[in-house]
Amino acid sequence: MHQPASSHEHTDPLQPAADILFAYLRSIIYSPADASLDIERLPEPFVNVGKGLEYLHSAISETRALAGELAAGNLDCELPPPGNEIAAPLKHLHSSLKHLTWQAQLVATGDYMQHVDFMGDFSHAFNEMVTQLQTREANLKDAQAVMERIFNLVEPIIVVRDGEQPEVLYANEMAESRLAAKAGPGLPERGTMLSQVMALDLRDMEQEILDRNSAKWYGVTVHKLAWGDTVGARLFYCRDITTHKMRENTLDIVAHTDDLTGISNRRAFDQRYATLWNTCLSAEKPLSVIMFDLDFFKQVNDTYGHTLGDKVLKCIAERVSNEIRPYDLFGRYGGEEFILFVSDINEEDIKIQSERIRTAICGNPMVFDEATLTISASLGVASVTAADYLTGVIRIADEALYKAKNEGRNRVVMADIAVIR
Repeated sequence: MHQPASSHEHTDPLQPAADILFAYLRSIIYSPADASLDIERLPEPFVNVGKGLEYLHSAISETRALAGELAAGNLDCELPPPGNEIAAPLKHLHSSLKHLTWQAQLVATGDYMQHVDFMGDFSHAFNEMVTQLQTREANLKDAQAVMERIFNLVEPIIVVRDGEQPEVLYANEMAESRLAAKAGPGLPERGTMLSQVMALDLRDMEQEILDRNSAKWYGVTVHKLAWGDTVGARLFYCRDITTHKMRENTLDIVAHTDDLTGISNRRAFDQRYATLWNTCLSAEKPLSVIMFDLDFFKQVNDTYGHTLGDKVLKCIAERVSNEIRPYDLFGRYGGEEFILFVSDINEEDIKIQSERIRTAICGNPMVFDEATLTISASLGVASVTAADYLTGVIRIADEALYKAKNEGRNRVVMADIAVIR
């Protein structure tokens, strides 16, 4: 009987080599990082096939590397050698993308004549984008031209400068007329209003500057905007606020000035007194407070009326103002009571100064239409040199003033420093 052949007898001796080559080819395609081939394991008839697969592996690896660089947007990469025809389409794509990048860079500089016809649907999208950019830039230029015409019709000064460089990008007719501003690079002449505008804080905020040439105040509002090709430009909108500042200063003067005598009122004196006191103490200067009251002033009002009494107060303020320094703080403290803050004069000299003030008040008669009067004053003086004497110095000077009255009036009484201590 015929016996069937065993499986061993039908095994193909070339099958192991074929399996090795197939596994290598599969790795090249699906896991190229793990693909490897030991040529020495192959029988002689399969060696050239193995070497051919190694060439294929190298070509696919080069192509895959190029594809990865293109996917990452890196066009400055190494290209596969000319013999790798598998990578030829990708190399062509690389060349097209390089050329397209160059064209896009030209478009970015404003060259809207660029046209692409070698990348299918993408070419249509690119060309449409360039057309829209060209249209929008033209519209922006038209809009900016309209805006410049509007700026030339308004009264406020308008200056546009580069946000990074000291360059005027635009100046309306009012800016050209009042500031001599013109578009161009470089800093304006120092001391001019334009130099003040160019030096302003570039943040969006309102600021104030004084044009010393015209003695006008301007409120300046800063706005960030795109101007032509400059994205971070700043527009300075300068409006004349001189009337407002004058009104503001007038109100400040009214609030801090005694309307009868023209010197500081009590509120203004108290505000400046604390500031000056601290400034002088930090410089270790001697400080003095002089308080004085007109003697028998009530009799003037009762005899001649308050109109003449007001004239007397104004005359006294003028006489004392002529005897003190411009930076001494002099104020009317209430009624016929006055106060004076003096710094940087020692105790002996402040007593001499106080006597000079007393003499100025009573030394010469005051001649009015209604009467000729001689008015005297009693003065109390507190002179200190240490910071811990601040509290109560005015009170101590006031007590010295009343002591002068009690001792007969028309005199100067120096406060006992020990009392303050």
